[in-house]
Amino acid sequence: MSSAKLLSLNVGLVICDSFDSGREISLFRQLCEHGERFSTLECDDLEARAAWGVRRFVSLGRKHCCGRYSGLPSLTQIAAAIDKSRLLQRCVRDRSSSPEQSRQPALLRDNEWQPLHVGKVFKIRHIEPFFQPKLCLMTQRILGVEVLARWRHPELGVLPPSRFLPAIDQLNLHRPLFEALLEQGLNVHRKVLHLGQTLDFSYNIETRQLLEEGFASRLLAQIKEAGIAPGLITLEITEKGALAFDMAVIENITLLVQRGIQLSLDDFGCGFSSLERLAQFPFTQIKLDASFIAGALDFRQSQIIKCVCALATSLGLEVVAEGVETESQRLHLKKLGVDAAQGYLFHKPMDGPSLISMLSDASARSSRRVRG
Repeated sequence: MSSAKLLSLNVGLVICDSFDSGREISLFRQLCEHGERFSTLECDDLEARAAWGVRRFVSLGRKHCCGRYSGLPSLTQIAAAIDKSRLLQRCVRDRSSSPEQSRQPALLRDNEWQPLHVGKVFKIRHIEPFFQPKLCLMTQRILGVEVLARWRHPELGVLPPSRFLPAIDQLNLHRPLFEALLEQGLNVHRKVLHLGQTLDFSYNIETRQLLEEGFASRLLAQIKEAGIAPGLITLEITEKGALAFDMAVIENITLLVQRGIQLSLDDFGCGFSSLERLAQFPFTQIKLDASFIAGALDFRQSQIIKCVCALATSLGLEVVAEGVETESQRLHLKKLGVDAAQGYLFHKPMDGPSLISMLSDASARSSRRVRG
């Protein structure tokens, strides 16, 4: 690594002065793709390939440049950048991505974001639900699944949300996205019930969807038509935007709760007015954001999670941890009082047939143990 100087890896800062071989470019790529938060210094004196690498892979992970210099930076400037990188690690809220996601190119080309192109994927069923099981930390039993969007692109394969959600946001296509996932998710839900598995299915919604008049009544009609009990449906409300006290919001939430729909406060701790929302709306669940869980073993993070669990218990709320990837995280979260968890430690997101197959195999094994 003579041409790639690695400084202070524990804070995610890498300074590159040149690239003399493909091996070093590969190393830089790995550092960029697998670092949860990766900071760089850009410098005009760097070789062209290195500058390209900075732009390319900073874009990939929504990373942060801690400084840009016309000449090679001094030690004082490097120290300042390291301090800035440490601060970024504490303050930046960024979802961790799976290894499979991080190997994908950063963004689709601009011509793939055309409205007609993106809108068409809903009609031809290229957008489909994947399902990630949620497990009880006490019993290891599967309690439910979160329904996640995937784009089965004819040329690029299965794409994670980070590849197409920017277009969904820009074109305001959250409603057709939700409806596509709900329709297909309810079909899978019926098959799961036929297996004798009474699982909760969680769907993500944006706060702006609750501003739509008739949102709740349309949703309840679809659930009734599918033959699913409303109590088996959870709506995870994201914290990307403030949830206003609008009459449409109040009417939608009131109707949903009256019929038995569960409400979850998603991405708790990294968005808008978490505590205020808990006081205002009838949530039954808190989901701790994956960025919280990544540092769960840290003392300060542990104390925060412990306090959140105590608050949830006093309010009668379930606490779910997202992004659990290690056994040490699982044991620690269980000790802190977290009720349930999901993540790569347990199951990767899977398509409908894979979920049915997994649940069928689990039921068969359980039956054999009972007979034995």
